Amino acid sequence: MRRGNGSTTRVNSPPILLWLIRKALPWAALLAALWLIRETASGLLGKDSMIEVWIAWMGQARVTRLSAIVFGLAGVAYGLQQRALRREVEKALAECLKERRQG
Repeated sequence: MRRGNGSTTRVNSPPILLWLIRKALPWAALLAALWLIRETASGLLGKDSMIEVWIAWMGQARVTRLSAIVFGLAGVAYGLQQRALRREVEKALAECLKERRQG
C-alpha cells in the first residue's frame, strides 16, 4: 500500500500456506481414517474390494419384519417428499413461464 509521501507499508495478512493447512488437515485426517477403516475391514474379511465386503455383510444381515417395515416406511416417506418437491418446482416453473409469455 502506498502513502502520499511515497513510502510503502506492509499489509499484515495471514500466510496462505498456514491457512490451507489449518483448513485441509481435518479433512485429510478424516480421509485417512476412512481409508484405514476400509483397509481393516477388507483385510479382516479377506476380501479385495469394498463391493465384496458390502455383499458379504449384506448376505449375513438378518431381515426382520420390523426392518422391512422401517425400510418400507422410509421409502414411502422419501417418495412423498420427492413428490412435494416436484410439485413445488412445477408450480414455480409454471409461474415463470406464465410471466415470460406475458412479458
